[in-house]
Amino acid sequence: MFTGKIEMGQGPITSLAQIMADELDVPYESVKMVMGDTDLCPWDDGTWGSTSIREFGPSIENRSSRGKSDFIADGF
Repeated sequence: MFTGKIEMGQGPITSLAQIMADELDVPYESVKMVMGDTDLCPWDDGTWGSTSIREFGPSIENRSSRGKSDFIADGF
């Protein structure tokens, strides 16, 4: 997962990966996180008030679900 979020003690490196792994039904260890790399990741305006999970968790869950459905539909 590529995200502009960064780890500052609030736990997104673990929790965002867990959300994705749960939705894709894969082991947590198989989700690789790339956080805050300005060459690779989308821009993010900052980590404010520990909102990373509340704001991005549902989006990650939704996109993971759609990606899983696409793989299943394509026969993977």
